[in-house]
This record gives sequence, C-alpha cells and structure tokens, in this order.
Amino acid sequence: MYGKLSKALALGFISSLFILPAVHAQNLIVNGDFETGQLSPWFKWPTAAPGIAAVESCCGNQTAGGTWDGYIQPAEQYIELTQKIPVSATPAFGYVTPGHRYTLSAKVSTKNGSLTQLMYYTNVTSDQPCGSTTVVWPVVSILGCTFTVPLGTTKLNVHLTASSGKWELSDDWSLVEAF
Repeated sequence: MYGKLSKALALGFISSLFILPAVHAQNLIVNGDFETGQLSPWFKWPTAAPGIAAVESCCGNQTAGGTWDGYIQPAEQYIELTQKIPVSATPAFGYVTPGHRYTLSAKVSTKNGSLTQLMYYTNVTSDQPCGSTTVVWPVVSILGCTFTVPLGTTKLNVHLTASSGKWELSDDWSLVEAF
C-alpha cells in the first residue's frame, strides 16, 4: 500500500513541475508607458540644458502604449530622458542586482529622422548603447539589448538621448531580468 502511495505522490510531484504557472519578470521601469500623464520619476538631464523632457497625450491615441508618451526636444544640444533604477548587492524585489542579466527595451520614433539612442549607464561602465533609430513618426522602432549589470555597480540609469531634432518620442519602456 505504501509503495502505491509513494509512486502516486512521486508522479504527482513530477507532473506538477510541468504545469507550474509561467514566471513573469517584473518590469523595473516605473511609469514606462507614461500613462500616469506625469513625467515623474523620469527627468531631463542635464537639468540645466536647453530643451524639453515631458509627457504628452499624443497623436490621436496612436502611441504604442496608449494615450501618453514621453518625449524630448533637444534644442540642438545633448539631452536625455532619464530614469534611475535602484541597485541592490543582493537580489531584492524592485532592484537590479550586479552580476545578473537584464533586457532593456523601448518603442521610439522621431519627428524629422534625427539620431535617437536608447542607452543605459552604470558607475562602472559609463554610457552603453542599447539601440538607435532615425525612423520618422508614425513609424516606431523597438530598440533594446540584453546586458549583465557589472559587479560593483551602485548606480544604474536608463535613458533616451538626442543632440538634434525637433521631437523624439518614447513609450512602453521595459527593464526585466533575463532568465
């Protein structure tokens, strides 16, 4: 009797391994679709630079993630739309962890074909390119890359950059652990 019970329990355990729900990675970007209608926690950098970083209800609800998008207007000088990502030396909910791999992506377009770049920054590596585009609205490019957060990282920022152009739109930002 115990032999049949043991086999049944073992088979039940083994079959449960194949029907566990899928694990969904947490998006570490806050307000990555800008649907709050607010820029926060995003900010313009350099803060004293000319140009604009803002959100807008755009384009007859044709933006990639809904009604709102985040954008920059460079005013012919370097500007970023930036968000700081929390870093923890040990795995913690809502934080990136040095030594772990992450995938960063965003939907991006421009008004006049100017070069726009998706990048990430760590205090260990400086700015790292993640993708670039010159597509003109209403065409949207999905930019992205997968990277390992370097050991020793205490700061991580993600940003959209441009040095010229009239308008660079972004939407549907995502930063998730790559399993």
